[in-house]
Amino acid sequence: MFAINIVGIEENELQEPGSREFVQEGITFIKQYFKNKELVNFPPNIGAITVDKPVLFRGEEGEVGLMVRINAFGSGEYSENMQLPINPLVEEQMLWKVTNFAFFNRNELYNWQYGGLVFRQ
Repeated sequence: MFAINIVGIEENELQEPGSREFVQEGITFIKQYFKNKELVNFPPNIGAITVDKPVLFRGEEGEVGLMVRINAFGSGEYSENMQLPINPLVEEQMLWKVTNFAFFNRNELYNWQYGGLVFRQ
């Protein structure tokens, strides 16, 4: 039904009225969230980000949300305080990548909102 991964959600729940719209609205919100996001809110020397791999999930308390993978690409020196694993891409040019995951859910007014990062920086 959706081109996303699903964790903790039964197949029959995906057939319920409004489930497709729920996911579409969430993905649209996430796209806009990162489109308007300033790179200054990311670790130093980040020059670009990609957002992909959406996952529809059910949390421990029963809430349903969306999670996406964030790849942040940087160059030059990286902060020694960065707690995420750093993957060198081209060592001669000091190009590197870090990966994290962001989750989103709906608030009590049924508006999508940013929920946070899986790994704190």
